[in-house]
Amino acid sequence: MWRLKIGEGSNDPYLYSTNNFLGRQTWEFDPNAGTAEERAEVEEARLNFYNNRYNVQPSSDLLWQMQFLREKKMQQTIPQPKIEDSEEVTYEVTTAAVKRSVHLFSALQSTHGHWPAENSGPMYYIPPLVMSLYITGHLNTIFSREHRKEILRYIYCHQNEDGGWGLSIGVHSTMFCTTLNYICMRLLGVGPDGGLNNACERARKWILDRGAVTTISSWGKTWLSLRQELHTEPYDEIDWSKKRHLCAKEDLHYTNTLLQILLWDSLYLFSEPLLNRWPFNKLRRKALKVAMDLIHYEDENSRYITIGCVEKPLCMLACWVEDPNGIYFKKHLARVVDCLWVGEDGMKLQGVASQSWDASLLLQALLATNLYDEIGPTLMKGHNFLKNSQVRDNPPGDFKRMFRHISKGSWTFADQDHGWQVSDCTAESLKCCVNFAMMAPEMVGEKMEEEQFYDAVNVLLSLQVPYIECLS
Repeated sequence: MWRLKIGEGSNDPYLYSTNNFLGRQTWEFDPNAGTAEERAEVEEARLNFYNNRYNVQPSSDLLWQMQFLREKKMQQTIPQPKIEDSEEVTYEVTTAAVKRSVHLFSALQSTHGHWPAENSGPMYYIPPLVMSLYITGHLNTIFSREHRKEILRYIYCHQNEDGGWGLSIGVHSTMFCTTLNYICMRLLGVGPDGGLNNACERARKWILDRGAVTTISSWGKTWLSLRQELHTEPYDEIDWSKKRHLCAKEDLHYTNTLLQILLWDSLYLFSEPLLNRWPFNKLRRKALKVAMDLIHYEDENSRYITIGCVEKPLCMLACWVEDPNGIYFKKHLARVVDCLWVGEDGMKLQGVASQSWDASLLLQALLATNLYDEIGPTLMKGHNFLKNSQVRDNPPGDFKRMFRHISKGSWTFADQDHGWQVSDCTAESLKCCVNFAMMAPEMVGEKMEEEQFYDAVNVLLSLQVPYIECLS
């Protein structure tokens, strides 16, 4: 069974943390975990999702909830209130419903004080990671048989009825996501006509029926790797200069203007050849050096989580090209598991984890119930999580030259290790800490240090645009 682990990583030489991995959440497969009854419960959740996948596209994120409730032996003792259509909703009934919810969320809180959750949905997230690991030769070392099984489950669960995949779950199919997920299936070992319900064959038909893969949008052309199955003409005979502006109608949001086409063609016809010749190639080498410096700065200051999952495979691939056996690439590999999430619909890639954001909103909801006497330990753990998740330093060195902003005093969307300040996460977390500061410390713990309040206000004001709301 898959198990969610909280706060692990201190024994890995390629991992480091600013606060002892507080809030870190990673999934691990344990072949010996779970009773027969527990495994059957998981399989039932998976089957139920698949059978209803066209009616309800998002998962209910059941696996970690089942695990936590079992581990805490949670028993709901408050009877479920039931209201008939003609009945009045009384104070007593409402209070009972609120108390049931409060007790449930208390049981779902992690030992670190946050609430784990999925933050996913786009169907272009995980294929680039699979491609990067395949290119670097680490696909089978990072992804076990069980990883591949769950990634494929996710792809199968969210394939549209027409055979394609949309930009996110539940939306119309696009050439971009259909191609990426087709290639992902093939790299994970599915045959050209294989997959659940002929997933590959149906996807390939969708692609070929719409002019083949050369009509994929520009971002997709970056990742294109299959040279045979997805084209309507021999790969070696394709004139790519004539395909650069092609885009399937399903992917086209705005038609390119004449000025855009002129600019792109000029860059392709003149700038690209020029920059590959002496002495201009020196400028290209310098630009590549600057780009790698920025990548390394970003990687180090996000502890190799990176700002999000779209950037992660690209930065990892760049580090591998620079040095396949280097420390930077190895640090990237160690953080791949931070991006993964497992639900009843399979394994997906998170945009970025949402520990601080979810905790701040959930704690505000719990505080609004005024049921402090019943959930004191829950509030104290949540308060401690927020206090210790605040970013305590600005990025090192001349961070403005590296296109970064002050971060001291902020909260990220995820955990402290992520490092990227977010205005609304900072505002919501600060609001929680202000509320906790006015409560009895024996119930919710000592209030946050005064300096930390000032730092939070300072970073919020720095993000405000005159006469406009704060920027995230």
